[in-house]
Amino acid sequence: MRPALLLLAALLLSPATFAAEDYELARREYADLVRDRLDAETLTEADVEKARVAVRALVETAHPQVLDTLSVDAGRTAARILKLALELEDAHLRLQRIKEKLAKPDVSDRAAVEEEARALEKRTAELEALLPQLRAVRAALQEGLLDITEKAAEVEPEAIFKLLVAYFETDTNGYYQLEQEVRQGEASLASVRERLPALAADEEAEKARLEDAEARVAAELDEKRAALTELGRLKDRRIAVLGTLFPRLPAAVQAREQKAIQANLRDDVRWETRAVYSELLGQVPAEGTVEDLLQVMRRASRNNRDLTKEIEPLREVYDRALKAVTTQIAGSGVVYTDVLATKDKAEKELQAASARAYGEARVLESSAAGLGHALALTQGERRQKALDTAIKLIDKEQDPEVRVRVVDALGRVDEPPVRQRLRELAGKSADLRLRLAALDSLARLADEDAVELAITALLRDAEWRVRAAAMRFLVQVPRKNAVPALIESIGAEVGRLVDDAEQALVQLTGKTFHGDAALWREWWAANKESFELGGPPAQATAEAEKTAAGKDIPGHVSFYGISTRSKRILFVLDRSGSMNEPVGKGETGPGVQKKIDAAKAQLKAALAGLADGDLYNIITYAVDVERWQKKMVKTTNEQRKKTVRYVDSIQAVGGTNIYDALEQAFRLAGIGAMDKAYESNVDTIFFLTDGQPTAGEVQDPAEILRRVKEWNRLARIVVHTVGVGLDHDAAFLRRLAEENGGQYVSR
Repeated sequence: MRPALLLLAALLLSPATFAAEDYELARREYADLVRDRLDAETLTEADVEKARVAVRALVETAHPQVLDTLSVDAGRTAARILKLALELEDAHLRLQRIKEKLAKPDVSDRAAVEEEARALEKRTAELEALLPQLRAVRAALQEGLLDITEKAAEVEPEAIFKLLVAYFETDTNGYYQLEQEVRQGEASLASVRERLPALAADEEAEKARLEDAEARVAAELDEKRAALTELGRLKDRRIAVLGTLFPRLPAAVQAREQKAIQANLRDDVRWETRAVYSELLGQVPAEGTVEDLLQVMRRASRNNRDLTKEIEPLREVYDRALKAVTTQIAGSGVVYTDVLATKDKAEKELQAASARAYGEARVLESSAAGLGHALALTQGERRQKALDTAIKLIDKEQDPEVRVRVVDALGRVDEPPVRQRLRELAGKSADLRLRLAALDSLARLADEDAVELAITALLRDAEWRVRAAAMRFLVQVPRKNAVPALIESIGAEVGRLVDDAEQALVQLTGKTFHGDAALWREWWAANKESFELGGPPAQATAEAEKTAAGKDIPGHVSFYGISTRSKRILFVLDRSGSMNEPVGKGETGPGVQKKIDAAKAQLKAALAGLADGDLYNIITYAVDVERWQKKMVKTTNEQRKKTVRYVDSIQAVGGTNIYDALEQAFRLAGIGAMDKAYESNVDTIFFLTDGQPTAGEVQDPAEILRRVKEWNRLARIVVHTVGVGLDHDAAFLRRLAEENGGQYVSR
């Protein structure tokens, strides 16, 4: 592809367009200071700075060949960094093994082994010095790629548009390929980590081999994640530049390019192509763009529904296979080959279908984003026509998911008719999902008229999720008159929404009275005249803090120190084999508490804090996932006793199936229901684990986060996370909590 792109550049662009002498001088400097140094064994900070200067000088020429030069060298540098990073990891591992060998007294060839150790120490030091400099050079090349895209576009917009489209397709396919490699790497790493705890004490050689494999895969993943981030920036910048170039093209060229994009969207079966061209189409709006994107959305939504139906029986087969594996582990401790093969086959089939569903979900997201950009960028007579089409579609569209996505897209269009329609939807729509989506779009538009709607009506709405969304909106579009309204909400609400109102007030005022409406009213009466939004967040007075904190607040439930007033709580508990380990790493002897026992104790204490009538349930998971009761149950004394007996019976064995546990939790909460007013009996989830995803339909932490965010986009369920022990993925659990309105704690 690259030679063809060079030829295309040569044909499209006249050499006279560019200052030939300037380009030739910059090219030679670049060759000396950058290209010829990419394979060097040593690089200094001075070398890197010279490389940065040479890249900038080359970019300033705006010559189209710079695109290819920087692309090739950035790829070459990334490949070398990955190779050296793996070499460094191998050197570390070999050095560790050699030092362990030298620590033994009976080393027959000690002199030779010591010499090998010195050689490895030298090579390790060289690589540790070289890699940061190479990464800095790669960053300079990537910045150059971002800049040359815009520089060259200033010179020959039509020619550069064609050239960028060719690069765009090639590089974007590379982006999605790398994204897939990262997901596969995450799954490989999870598989290795699942096998490690299961090894017997006398399997030292296999344990050492797996630990080495774990370190190598982790090092490779780190480099690929960094490269993926850089490629993502390049993709987004090129889409934006193509969007700015499109209006400058002759009408005939616009029409031709539009047809080419439409053909890719219509005819290509690969989700990657449809996703990326949906993004591109949104940046180059023309006649029919809105309709084209709506067709893409409908197709992706339909495919997603079909795949969901396909996944259900596959998941049932997989669940049965997991149960068989768990039963054998709990019994004899040995899993028969045929049972394991059945589980592996079911897992692969489920993951394949899930990957296809993932692709369609990506297309749906991309086409919805594209629609929002198209509506915002369309000008002239076409703009009003496009907006009218989108607004009317909310009532006429048969696909409920498409309706919600259209409402999301309208949140990018700052027009009075759009704002008015969104306010109508937020206040009066019979479809709860549309109400919540409309309020999100109004927040994105910072609609001041919706503040009055939120204060006077939505904070008192019959649907709790609307009230929760209104509280969030009043933080996103802050106004002084929201403060007394939120104070009254604290007095009127019960359960989790007291916490939501308190948190909203904390964010607006910088003060906290721990959900005590009387103290809030007293503070507001004394400060409402002088209070201004946007000032430094002063804390409440020490006396008020002490008074509020010391009050016995009924209905408070605490789990590992995270407190909530929620009356609809779902506990999700890890019972994988590693939960049998001591709470403290390396602790041994009588009286040492296991992680599973500590979790049971915390769960019993939380159950004791529930008031009669509160709703709750428990999901436990290892390789398989078990729901204690089919539905949420009401708290009674008798029910508490039954629950305690169940908690006492929980046994820890197997791997860590985080995704399926979360999927079951949100399924219990009713998320995914497509009726107009689906009701959820869950508003708060406590999620506990001591490990990382090592089993299940999805094992990539980033993809798990993406899916949870999508499930919870309109659900407003708070997810608190608890990581126990030293081996849990703190970054994953922290993001899971932060992205879903919860808190994360490590114990």
